[in-house]
Amino acid sequence: MIGWWQHLPEHIDPIVFSLGGISVRWYAICFALGIGVMWFRFSLDQKGSFRNIRRKTLEDIFFFVLIGAFVGARLGYVFWYAPAYFLEHPSRILLPFDPVTGRFTGIAGLSFHGALVGAGAVMLWWARIRRESFFVWTDRFARIVPLGILFGRLGNFLNGELWGRTTDMAWGMFFPQVGAMVQRHPSQLYEALGEGALLYGILSWIDRKKHRPGFLTACFLFGYGVIRFILEYWREPDVQIGLIADVFSLGQIFSLGLILFGGAWLWYMATRKAPEKICYNGTAFKERKS
Repeated sequence: MIGWWQHLPEHIDPIVFSLGGISVRWYAICFALGIGVMWFRFSLDQKGSFRNIRRKTLEDIFFFVLIGAFVGARLGYVFWYAPAYFLEHPSRILLPFDPVTGRFTGIAGLSFHGALVGAGAVMLWWARIRRESFFVWTDRFARIVPLGILFGRLGNFLNGELWGRTTDMAWGMFFPQVGAMVQRHPSQLYEALGEGALLYGILSWIDRKKHRPGFLTACFLFGYGVIRFILEYWREPDVQIGLIADVFSLGQIFSLGLILFGGAWLWYMATRKAPEKICYNGTAFKERKS
C-alpha cells in the first residue's frame, strides 16, 4: 500500500535556507552535528581513559584528525570515483564554485574509505612526533566514528542522494532526484542504522572489556567492512562507475579490503599472547611529559 512513507523524500527540500547566492543544505547541518556529537563523546574520555590528558591536547588531535579525514575523503573521491572530471576541472577539487558559471555549489563528493586513510595518516604522524601509542589513539577514534557516520547518512537522505536500488517492498521510497517514479530502497537509512547505530553499539560493548591496544580499531575495520559490504547490495552503484565485473560496487571492493585487513589483524592478536603490561582496559593512557 502506497502511503506517506513512500513519498516522504518528495516533501524534503535539501536546502534549509539561502542567503544571497549561498545555500545551506541539510547535509551541511548533519555534517556539523556529527562532528559536534563525536567531539562531545571524545571529550568525555577525559574523565576516563584520557583523564591524564590536557583538554588542549584532545582539542588539537581532534582538529588535526578532522582535517586529515576531510582531505582524505575529498582526494579519495577525486581519484577513485571521478578522476576524469577533476582532471578537466582541477579547481573543483577544493573550490566550492562551478568552473563555468561561477555559481556556489559547495564541495560535493566525499569517500569514507579515503577519510580513513587521511585520518590514519594524521594519527600516525601525531603518535610519532609525540612518541605515544598509535593504537591507543586509533582505538579512541574508532569508537566515535560510527556516530559521525550516523549523522552523515541522515544528511545523505535529507540531501536526496545515494539512494538505493529499485524495489517493490512496502518500505521502498520514491526519490524525485532520480527522475523515474519507481520505488527504491532508502539505503541511506539502512547505512545510518547499520554503519552508524549498530556498529557504535557493538564497539561500545567491546570497549567495556579488557583488550589490547589496537583491538578496537581492528574490530571497527572488520565490522564496518562487513556491514558496508552487505548494505551495498541495496545501494545504487555510482553511475559513472557501475558494477565491477557486473558483480561488486567500488564501495564493496574497498570494504572487502577492510574485511581482510581487519580480520587478519584480529586473527594475529588472537593468536599472539600479549604481555599483561600492555593490556588496555580504558584507563591505561598517560600523556608523555615534554
